[in-house]
Amino acid sequence: ALARGAGPSAKIAARLLQGRIQARTGALLPVGEEKAGRGSRIVFSPPQAGEDPGEEGFILRREDGRLWVRAREGRGFLYAAGKILRYKVKDPSFHNWNGLAMALRNT
Repeated sequence: ALARGAGPSAKIAARLLQGRIQARTGALLPVGEEKAGRGSRIVFSPPQAGEDPGEEGFILRREDGRLWVRAREGRGFLYAAGKILRYKVKDPSFHNWNGLAMALRNT
């Protein structure tokens, strides 16, 4: 989603993220203006008062079930989209070798 005041760079980064997620998972996430209400979404937004992501930096913050991507207009939004795409979620049981041995017994 795009927060009010998000510029062209935020829209480009949101569309890039949308396309890459769709290519990997088949899920088409909507990209549009942020609407009131609850629900999980990624919101691209300019920094709030007191936040300083730096010239080309970004801030990722989770609030109210949303992932907020805050950056100044420019490359920061693209860098944030890349960071999100490189994030890996790993099942903690992957490193549970005793659990793996038990799951594979009698096979």
